[in-house]
Amino acid sequence: MAKGVTATDWMKSNLENWNGQTRVWTPAKMEGYNPKTVTGELLRVEEWDTEHGETRVAIILDDFDAQETAIYANSLMLATAWTDKMPSIGDRIGVAFGGQQEGKNGRVYNRYKLLVERCQANGQIAPVDQGDPFAE
Repeated sequence: MAKGVTATDWMKSNLENWNGQTRVWTPAKMEGYNPKTVTGELLRVEEWDTEHGETRVAIILDDFDAQETAIYANSLMLATAWTDKMPSIGDRIGVAFGGQQEGKNGRVYNRYKLLVERCQANGQIAPVDQGDPFAE
């Protein structure tokens, strides 16, 4: 939340900008914007029922076009990074899709990187970085 903006103003602005839908970020399948990265302000975290069971979903206000965008945190790499960094509502997050890679066990997995900028009460941003999950 920007310095000098009240919680009520922030909520009102987010509700006024909402188009009634929350799109799902699907790397490499979305046309018209950078499909490998997504950045924005964390609005809320929800649990959605999927064909694979309940899945944690981060809802952000996307920097690209100010639309609500859902990020599934069901990949092991992204779920682990989420647990390690524990972003809070109002924090800015960025997620990058690093493609697929074969693990030591021969299984192919999706590579993700999560960055978090903490939103502090005084309006200052404090980056949180715990290394590069893409590093070997």
